[in-house]
Amino acid sequence: MMAADVPLQVYGGVDTHKDVHVAAVTDHAGRVLGTASFPVTPDGYAGLLDWLNGHGELARAGVSKLAFTGSAATARKVLAAAAETLTPVLAECGGKDALLVAADQKRIKLIGLQMQAKTLRELRSFDARVQAADAAVEAQVEIIRQDLGLPATGQKLY
Repeated sequence: MMAADVPLQVYGGVDTHKDVHVAAVTDHAGRVLGTASFPVTPDGYAGLLDWLNGHGELARAGVSKLAFTGSAATARKVLAAAAETLTPVLAECGGKDALLVAADQKRIKLIGLQMQAKTLRELRSFDARVQAADAAVEAQVEIIRQDLGLPATGQKLY
């Protein structure tokens, strides 16, 4: 098989919005091959996929952030997958009365970097920063609980 017979592998990225999604496609070196906008409709999604595949063999595609509604168990899987590409996630979990919880983008990035740490010193540095990010999120949750008139974490709701 000659080099000309090998399909170009391309990578797609999508910036999602309420009414329109903006897509970009790059080659393996990160060179932008094209950008386009698509309506947030079934036809728009199909057009976006056709457009991406029209540039070559789609090796991988991603989004700028995710919003998820469902169980906590499934949310953990979504968060784990999103952490691989440092994709921020907004998760609403727990049924009809769920509290909206935003996964902290900084924390996800830190965990991704922590997993790539090459020395124990570097690992400890990231661990301390993740703990600080966790503390900040916990403080935000307590403020939300107060604003909603709920008891502090650890106290009974009734």
